[in-house]
Amino acid sequence: MKKADMKYLVDSLLFISMVGIILIGLLLAFFLAEGPVQDESRKVFLGLHRHQWSAVHLYLSLAFSGLIIIHLVLAWDWIKARARSIFKGGWRAALAGTAAAGLLILGIFWAALPKNAPEFSGFGVRSGELHERLAQDREGRGALASAVEPRPAETTARRQVAPARGNRAGTTAEHREATEDHPVRGRLDETSSGILVTGRMTLQDLERQTGVAADRIISGLGLPARTSRREALGRLRRTHGFTMLELREVLEKLMK
Repeated sequence: MKKADMKYLVDSLLFISMVGIILIGLLLAFFLAEGPVQDESRKVFLGLHRHQWSAVHLYLSLAFSGLIIIHLVLAWDWIKARARSIFKGGWRAALAGTAAAGLLILGIFWAALPKNAPEFSGFGVRSGELHERLAQDREGRGALASAVEPRPAETTARRQVAPARGNRAGTTAEHREATEDHPVRGRLDETSSGILVTGRMTLQDLERQTGVAADRIISGLGLPARTSRREALGRLRRTHGFTMLELREVLEKLMK
């Protein structure tokens, strides 16, 4: 392939990559939600999640960087000739300064932007206020589980009084059947009404055990109306940001 044809091909690919980078950048900046939100559908466009669009943006940026290097190699003779014509004996310093400016611009943006901005404090999963709140919630639930974990004799007694609790929740034998059929797995939490709640349970499980409609639980937690009734509570908690303590409080309020 002739050098001129190679330049045309590289420049065409550069243009295509640049258009993709710009469009996805605008999509991420102005159209897709970021951070913890209750409605995860706000982070999806054309079936792809925000993180998937970010990955495409990264791949296009890497491709653009590689093409830029090829473009500079192909045009190096012209670049060197123009630099000698403009800067005379200092053309090498001028080219080095141009290369350094690419790193300098990053430092300028870093210096200009506010550090530890409060509007982003809750965005982190491993850091930030959101991480601290989740860690405190896990510690509190762990202490509660240790305090209320039933001994064998207490477990037998609880099964014996299950019908009475079922009456309070609007069900008798159904409550006992649902409790025995659903294995208690994962971290254990218990409401003051004696309802066992684990992260592996679903809204349908809670509806069977408490007699409270899943729609009312969803409304009480402020979740989207189309929230799945069959999704595990642990996954829903991570997606929508509520805590198990808030869930127990909603259940106790609705059961009164």
